[in-house]
Amino acid sequence: MKKKIGNSFGLAAVFTAAVSLYVILLAFYPSWLQNLEGRLWRSQSQDLTLHAEYLTTGSSLRLSEVQQAKIFRKFDDEKYSTAATGEAMWIRIPSNVLKQDYAIFSEHPYVRDYDIYFPIFTGKMTVYQNTEVLSSGKVRGRSIHAFAHMPSSIDAELPIFIRINGPVVNPEFRTMLYEDFSIFENRLSLFFSVHFTVFLIIFLVNVILYYIFKEKSYLFHGLFQLFTTLSLYYYTSFGNRMYDMGTSFYYEEFQMLALVFMYFFLYDYLKVKNKGVLFRELYQGALAVTALSAFFILLTDHDREMLITSVAVSISYLYIFLAALYTSMRKIRFSVWIPFATFVLMVSSILQSLSLLAYIESHVNISLMIFTAVLTEAVVFTYSIFYFIREQQAENAFLKNQVTIDHLTGLKNRYYLDKFAKDKILLLEKSGKSTSMIILDIDFFKSVNDDFGHDKGDEVLQELARKLETTFRKEDSVTRLGGEEFIILLYDSNLKTAEHLAERARRIVELTDFGLKRPLTISLGVAEKQPGESFNELYKRADDALYTAKAMGRNQVRLSKESELVPSLEVDP
Repeated sequence: MKKKIGNSFGLAAVFTAAVSLYVILLAFYPSWLQNLEGRLWRSQSQDLTLHAEYLTTGSSLRLSEVQQAKIFRKFDDEKYSTAATGEAMWIRIPSNVLKQDYAIFSEHPYVRDYDIYFPIFTGKMTVYQNTEVLSSGKVRGRSIHAFAHMPSSIDAELPIFIRINGPVVNPEFRTMLYEDFSIFENRLSLFFSVHFTVFLIIFLVNVILYYIFKEKSYLFHGLFQLFTTLSLYYYTSFGNRMYDMGTSFYYEEFQMLALVFMYFFLYDYLKVKNKGVLFRELYQGALAVTALSAFFILLTDHDREMLITSVAVSISYLYIFLAALYTSMRKIRFSVWIPFATFVLMVSSILQSLSLLAYIESHVNISLMIFTAVLTEAVVFTYSIFYFIREQQAENAFLKNQVTIDHLTGLKNRYYLDKFAKDKILLLEKSGKSTSMIILDIDFFKSVNDDFGHDKGDEVLQELARKLETTFRKEDSVTRLGGEEFIILLYDSNLKTAEHLAERARRIVELTDFGLKRPLTISLGVAEKQPGESFNELYKRADDALYTAKAMGRNQVRLSKESELVPSLEVDP
């Protein structure tokens, strides 16, 4: 069992470490990983912000006024570029860095409320036209990334302008061949579809577990998965595959609600209310702060909701990981799985906060890896649930077996007869099948204990139990009542079969060397259950037959009085 547990934990640890390593690589994003991802995903693209400048203005400023502005600033990875509610961010990009048949798209799928102004050469003059009026279509469409197809008649001497309505934080635009962009979108859709499918399956599994076991922790975990699914739905703009979501965006709200339910889930699962006062108060305090932050995000429209949410999630998952690690070290329940499950959540959320604060290079995959981290948590924790259920079932089976087993001989005991055998006999009777009972007793067993000691007597009982188990059929029940008395229930067997097996057992025991320097014999009483007869009545008839066998000289088989007319059998062992 310990080896099995170790293998399972090792598998979870390797899986978690692999995902964590990928998240960390995304944070630093070496060139070889960029090239590898580009080939696999057909996502090789050019970052337009490397050539762009930006300006934050009021939302009412027109393009003609923006063209005259001379305070455009270059994007700087070390700075935090943002536009608040009621503001607009204008991005100016040289047209000569773009090519025909290329798509321009926002790196972050949730950035959809923007428009692109292209300098279109009409033959006589150049006119700026936005994507609302160009034949290439609107920016927002039924795709994961909001994009625009490059027109064919661009004046390469004039810049392209992109206008983004606030609030927006650190926007990033890229360009790539339109054909590759279409393939990339389809593969990304498949990637997200897998996440959505697994999230919904695990949500349903948790609801079913809650319905079966009535444990609130499963319900809370299911709600955590549900709200994470909704936040992914908005963050990735996956809904655009089905309809145009426009500018609707509730990513932060659903992410904070998911975090609150994660706290509730662990509060119940780790039994926080039963822990020490300090641990309980710290956890309740963290839960209260998170709940207040969630209400703030839900009830207000703050310009930096994403940053606030990211920092709150990072701190919370760091605390959750430490709390789970603490309970795991205390070996409480099967919470050893929770550190595995929450570690990737902690790493990915911290990296996202660092990227938003410009401490590391911003990359959309870092944000998307949060959802892969949730997927990791879901898989690991759900596996731990079924692992826990399987282990509990094995433990219950072991305890049940311990209760029904005689520890000296390994045979069934009296409790088994009272709890299970009686019901089985009634079921056989209802189906028209008979049951026979054999009661046997070791002849002069007291003298064995007196002459050779109780240890030798125990060895004799153990050897006799082995002989009886090999003599009777596997479907029969060999039970030790206590002392030197045994009962054998022969299911679906008539009296003739029972007498045959009883005589066979008597001969085998008589010929067996028990190391006593004298033969050991047994006396047996046999009875077949009559219709409507109770278990106690059957037992009394078999016991009376045993008493007759002893009275008539021992070492013999006797049938109950109702069956004395049945001729005896001569049976070879």
